[in-house]
Amino acid sequence: MLRANNSTLTTPDDVTLLSGITFEIHGGKLTHLHGPNGAGKTSLIKAILGIELEVDHIKNTFNSF
Repeated sequence: MLRANNSTLTTPDDVTLLSGITFEIHGGKLTHLHGPNGAGKTSLIKAILGIELEVDHIKNTFNSF
Protein backbone atom coordinates (compact mmCIF):
# COMPACT_ATOMS: atom_id res chain seq x y z
CA MET A 1 0.00 0.00 0.00
CA LEU A 2 1.12 3.54 -0.71
CA ARG A 3 -0.37 6.07 1.66
CA ALA A 4 -0.10 9.84 2.06
CA ASN A 5 -1.84 11.74 4.83
CA ASN A 6 -2.03 15.53 4.71
CA SER A 7 1.22 15.63 2.72
CA THR A 8 2.91 18.52 0.95
CA LEU A 9 4.64 18.41 -2.45
CA THR A 10 7.66 20.72 -2.72
CA THR A 11 10.34 21.49 -5.28
CA PRO A 12 14.07 21.18 -4.47
CA ASP A 13 14.18 24.96 -3.85
CA ASP A 14 11.37 24.57 -1.27
CA VAL A 15 8.44 25.94 -3.31
CA THR A 16 5.14 24.29 -2.30
CA LEU A 17 3.25 22.90 -5.30
CA LEU A 18 0.49 20.94 -3.53
CA SER A 19 -0.61 20.67 0.07
CA GLY A 20 -3.15 18.58 1.94
CA ILE A 21 -2.45 15.50 -0.21
CA THR A 22 -4.25 12.44 1.18
CA PHE A 23 -4.63 9.12 -0.64
CA GLU A 24 -4.28 5.36 -0.30
CA ILE A 25 -3.24 3.10 -3.19
CA HIS A 26 -3.59 -0.65 -2.69
CA GLY A 27 -1.48 -3.21 -4.54
CA GLY A 28 -3.25 -5.12 -7.30
CA LYS A 29 -5.88 -2.39 -7.74
CA LEU A 30 -6.37 -0.04 -10.66
CA THR A 31 -5.96 3.56 -9.55
CA HIS A 32 -7.14 6.60 -11.49
CA LEU A 33 -5.66 10.08 -11.07
CA HIS A 34 -7.49 12.89 -12.79
CA GLY A 35 -7.66 16.68 -12.71
CA PRO A 36 -7.35 19.74 -14.92
CA ASN A 37 -4.17 20.71 -16.77
CA GLY A 38 -1.62 22.15 -14.38
CA ALA A 39 -3.21 20.64 -11.27
CA GLY A 40 -0.04 18.72 -10.30
CA LYS A 41 -0.80 15.15 -11.43
CA THR A 42 2.54 14.57 -13.15
CA SER A 43 4.41 16.33 -10.34
CA LEU A 44 2.77 14.03 -7.79
CA ILE A 45 3.70 10.90 -9.78
CA LYS A 46 7.30 12.16 -10.12
CA ALA A 47 7.47 12.73 -6.38
CA ILE A 48 6.09 9.26 -5.61
CA LEU A 49 8.76 7.78 -7.90
CA GLY A 50 11.45 9.96 -6.31
CA ILE A 51 12.15 12.01 -9.43
CA GLU A 52 12.89 15.74 -8.94
CA LEU A 53 10.32 16.49 -6.21
CA GLU A 54 9.59 15.47 -2.62
CA VAL A 55 6.41 14.54 -0.76
CA ASP A 56 6.49 14.52 3.02
CA HIS A 57 4.46 12.11 5.19
CA ILE A 58 4.26 9.38 2.54
CA LYS A 59 4.55 5.72 3.49
CA ASN A 60 5.23 2.88 1.08
CA THR A 61 4.29 -0.57 2.35
CA PHE A 62 4.33 -2.39 -0.99
CA ASN A 63 6.44 -5.55 -0.93
CA SER A 64 9.71 -5.20 -2.83
CA PHE A 65 10.90 -7.98 -5.07
